Amino acid sequence: MDTKALTGLHPARVYGSGANSTGVKKLPIASADARNMFTGDLVKVSLGNIEPVSAAADYAVGVFQGVYYEADGVPTWKKYWPANTSASNIEAMVMVDPDMTYYIGADASCTAGDIYLNFDLTLGSGSTATGISGFGLKAATRVATTAQVKAVGVKDVPGNDIAIAADNAFPIMAVKILRSEMNMFDVAASVVGPI
Repeated sequence: MDTKALTGLHPARVYGSGANSTGVKKLPIASADARNMFTGDLVKVSLGNIEPVSAAADYAVGVFQGVYYEADGVPTWKKYWPANTSASNIEAMVMVDPDMTYYIGADASCTAGDIYLNFDLTLGSGSTATGISGFGLKAATRVATTAQVKAVGVKDVPGNDIAIAADNAFPIMAVKILRSEMNMFDVAASVVGPI
């Protein structure tokens, strides 16, 4: 792609399997939590509640997909958690399958040599207008050792061919979460096959 568009992690498919099943787990958010959480944000568990990852070393539980809560007795469904909301019955929808792969926009160029390397994410702010994440793949962090995600391919759409210089400025990469609380071990150096 020739335009940078950081919109978080979008479900692709279960690794080595079929299309995305859209299955989610309901997890709590603390009432009045001071952080916005957007659809596509990588989230972790802290003191029994979810919150966005805040550092590359954090282990994620999954990807935020929206929230239900009751504020002043009004049932509310949103694509994002509004910071400082005082509410009850809060249920965040989170994709927690450790074998899930996601599409995510890169903040700079990537090439075919980056497939199966590991990357950290830019932890950008999302949009309260759309509810969509501002997370992206931080291209400059490519390593063969540990990182947040592993690149396992690219999204197969026109204008996203990383073998073509005009297309690889800000590619949409397919990734798998490496630092996953759901794996219970560090898979940083794991070898995985094509998506």
